[in-house]
Amino acid sequence: MNVDLNNVANNMYQGGSNADRGDIRKENGATLLIIPGKIEYDVKSTKYNNTYTRAVFDYLVLDGPNAGKVYYNSMNANAFIWRDIENAGKRGIPIVGKVVNRPTEKSAQGAWMIDTINDQNAWVDAIEKGKQMGLI
Repeated sequence: MNVDLNNVANNMYQGGSNADRGDIRKENGATLLIIPGKIEYDVKSTKYNNTYTRAVFDYLVLDGPNAGKVYYNSMNANAFIWRDIENAGKRGIPIVGKVVNRPTEKSAQGAWMIDTINDQNAWVDAIEKGKQMGLI
């Protein structure tokens, strides 16, 4: 085992109940680099008598108050979000975008979804930052 003591933040294991997994809905429109992990199907709800699907992923906050913060093993069960993460994972690519709440046909209150960026230079910059942080 090789542990770099000059780079403790990237080598120190943070898991279990000590980990701050973040919540992409609370990043207030910040641009995020999302690295798809896995999709978990038929997760039993502890609150309701049903099952649901959720995405497990890592993400880097690229701007805003939490810029530079990395969250590992974050989870989200919103259908719009986990489907985007599932599709990106199948293609083996990360997502760069902002998480926004938009009204839908079924809900005037809106639903959380990922608004991906179209600027190729910003996408490349995000990928480079992800590489520097060890996410890619």
